[in-house]
Amino acid sequence: MNNESPDLIISGHTHGGQVKIPLIGIVYMPSEAGKICPEGLCEINGHKIYVIRGIGGRPRFLSRPEISVIELS
Repeated sequence: MNNESPDLIISGHTHGGQVKIPLIGIVYMPSEAGKICPEGLCEINGHKIYVIRGIGGRPRFLSRPEISVIELS
C-alpha cells in the first residue's frame, strides 16, 4: 500500500458561498467544509486543495458561477 499524499486535491460544490455581501464576504455557505475553503486554492493541514465554485445552485447573490480548466503535467 502506498502512503504518499496527493500533490493536489480538486473539489467542488461549495458554490463559493451562495450569498456574498461586499465588505462582509460570504454570509451563506451550504456546507461546513466549505467554510474552511470556500473557493480557489487553499492549504489545509499541508495539503493543497482547489475548490471550484461550479455552475449550478440557486439562489446565488454576488457569487459568480465558475468553470475551471486545470492542466496537469
